[in-house]
Amino acid sequence: MQFIGRKKELKLLDKAWHSEDAFVMISGRRCVGKTALVREFLKNRNALFFTAQNVSDKMNRVAFETMLYDHMGVSRSDSPDYKNVMSWKDAFRLYAETAETGGKVLVVDNFDFLMAANEDFVKIFKNAWQQVFSVYGVMVIIIMPSCASLLELAMKKSFMDNITRHIDLKPVGYVEMMRDMPHNDFNQLMFLFSVAGGIPKYWQPFAACIDDKNFRRAIEKNFFDIHGGFYQEVPYLLQNDVWDMHVYQSTLLGLAAGLTSPEDIAEVTGFKLSQVENTIKNLILLGYVEKSTSVVEKRLFGRKTILYRIKDPMVAFWFTFVAPFYDEIKQGRTGRAKKKLKTHFAEYIQYWFRRVATDIFMTASRQGSVPIHCGEVGEYFNRHHEGIDILGIDVDNRKIFLGDCNYSNQPYTMDKFEQFVSHCENIKEIKRNFKNYERVYGIFSAYPFDKELLDFALITKNVLLFNGITIYSLNS
Repeated sequence: MQFIGRKKELKLLDKAWHSEDAFVMISGRRCVGKTALVREFLKNRNALFFTAQNVSDKMNRVAFETMLYDHMGVSRSDSPDYKNVMSWKDAFRLYAETAETGGKVLVVDNFDFLMAANEDFVKIFKNAWQQVFSVYGVMVIIIMPSCASLLELAMKKSFMDNITRHIDLKPVGYVEMMRDMPHNDFNQLMFLFSVAGGIPKYWQPFAACIDDKNFRRAIEKNFFDIHGGFYQEVPYLLQNDVWDMHVYQSTLLGLAAGLTSPEDIAEVTGFKLSQVENTIKNLILLGYVEKSTSVVEKRLFGRKTILYRIKDPMVAFWFTFVAPFYDEIKQGRTGRAKKKLKTHFAEYIQYWFRRVATDIFMTASRQGSVPIHCGEVGEYFNRHHEGIDILGIDVDNRKIFLGDCNYSNQPYTMDKFEQFVSHCENIKEIKRNFKNYERVYGIFSAYPFDKELLDFALITKNVLLFNGITIYSLNS
């Protein structure tokens, strides 16, 4: 599969390469593409790329020493002292002092394995950076997943102070996928994003899918079969990242079922509130869960309402369509899982369409493709259960953007648009806070618009229709 996106991160690495000191940490959730990013950066560069294994410290030292000798063009067995394994300190010094042309890059992947195998490794590596790597102009890149080891490392200030650039790699955004994917069909990518998210590794089983039927078959093959690539994927991720699996799985099941507060999850699961709150906190740090607040909300006792939701589409999909039927699928009984996919997938994809629409709008706003430049964008909700899918605020020009998202095979009509405008105008909090603000309305649809609404948008100011990434409006 071709390398997709990551232009910003590649520029950061290239900038680090041209600096005098470059000690880069790349972190991110498992499978997000950390290693692929570094390998793309290393093309046509002189590098020693060491991938640590989850084995003993000595075994990793043997592997590093063997790779180092191979890199130098000699065999480790030719060394007169080959039966004795080098210390990390000596191996790092040998690499740094070996003369090479064109600059040098040392990459250590799975840095967390080395931390686990040797409690002194972090100190050893810090000293190696200060005493040899930085002295001899070696660019150093360490790669590690967002896990307990990363949290442990982040607390070691004496080590982190030496890091010159920390790239916390996030999943590829939808707009970035649209730009770089081999095929740019909006609905194909919407299906892909809703199931696999912005994780390149997860796209591969869907590479040949060209319509809804192909995607559903690929989903059934990979999720609803014990031999499928994704049947065990999410439990595997959690086992590598957390303790108390039953607590984390119960919390994620609650979130997938629509519970949005720790109090609700604690009541349903029977766990203590403090335990659920701590679990959610860790899931946020791992990138699986996010918290959101309304863009506009009157504070109650100085606090805003917080909603917690699953952030990762693969995790959300697994806990929505696989986890409730996990044992049944294991026994070869997939009927109920397939039925839920058929009846609830449209509802499921609607949520991710709102996320994608927000990404599209924010990109258009930054690029000046729409007549409003919002400094703040998000969803709106209040205690009266009134909501707006996307609300953007342009304080400088005193404008607000009000967006509605509809992922359906039915065209968005003029009547529905008028109902949306009326809904927005009847929300007291919006009227009160933005009394003198100019309204800009946006409708997001994956399918073509009703002709009457389309004609209206083309002659009416501040009405924007987004069909995929195409914008229809008088303003554009």
